[in-house]
Amino acid sequence: MFKPLLKSLKTRVFEATCILFFGKALPEKAFVKKYDNLKNMATKP
Repeated sequence: MFKPLLKSLKTRVFEATCILFFGKALPEKAFVKKYDNLKNMATKP
C-alpha cells in the first residue's frame, strides 16, 4: 500500500535535489549557449 507512495516521494526528493543542484547552473549554461549562437549568427555574413 505504501510502496507507490514511497517511490513517488523518493522521485520528488530526487527531482528537488536535482533542481537545487543544477537549477542554478543549467539555465545559465543554456542561456550562454543561446547567446553564443546568436552572436555567431550575427557575426557570420
